[in-house]
Amino acid sequence: MSVPEQDEQLTVVDGSAPPPRASVGPPTLADHWGLVLAMGVLAVVLGIVLSVWPEATLGLLAVLVSLHLLLSGAVSLVAAVGSRELDRGTRTLVGLSGILSVLLGLVLLRAPQQTVVVVALLVGLWWVFKGLLDVVRALAPVPTSTAPRGWTLTIGVLTALAGAFVVLNPEISFALLLVVVEVWLFGYGFLTIVTAFGMRSARSRVAGTT
Repeated sequence: MSVPEQDEQLTVVDGSAPPPRASVGPPTLADHWGLVLAMGVLAVVLGIVLSVWPEATLGLLAVLVSLHLLLSGAVSLVAAVGSRELDRGTRTLVGLSGILSVLLGLVLLRAPQQTVVVVALLVGLWWVFKGLLDVVRALAPVPTSTAPRGWTLTIGVLTALAGAFVVLNPEISFALLLVVVEVWLFGYGFLTIVTAFGMRSARSRVAGTT
C-alpha cells in the first residue's frame, strides 16, 4: 500500500521582530501645558477687563482675582497629583499652594465686598508665598519642572515683589491697588503664556526621542 505524500509546510520565521511599542511614561508637568496656557490667557483677559472697565469697583476686582486664584489653584493641584517627575517635597508644596489658592479664591468670591485693606492684605500675602515658592523651584539643583528655569524665576520674582509692595503699604488706595493688580496680571499672563509654549516644546522633544 502506497502512502500518499504530504506536502511539507515550511514555516518561515522572519528574523526581524516588529519594533516594540513605545511605553507610555507617567504624566509630567509638560503634559499639562494647555492648562498653564489657559491660566496665562485668563490673566491677560482679566487685566484687559480691569483696564477698560469704565467704573471698576472693589467687588469686581475681588471677583476677577478670585477667578484667577481658583484656576491657578486647580492647575497646581493637577501638577501635584498627576506629575510623577516631582519629588515628594515639591509635590507637597505645590499641592499646598493649590489648596491655599482655591480657599483664598473662594473667600474672595463669597464675600467680594471687603475693605481695600483686607483685599490688599490677602492678595499681597498670597503673592509673596506663591512668588517665593516659584523662586525656590527655579533655583532647585534638580529640575522640578519642564518649564524654563529663567521664566519660572522671573514669574516668582515679579509675584513676590508685587506682594511685598502691597503688604508693606497697608493703607494703599483702591486706585493704586487696581494699577498694581493690572500690571501683575499682564506681566504674569505674558510670562505664563511663554512658559506654556516652552513646556510644549520640551514635551515635543521628549516625545521625539522615545
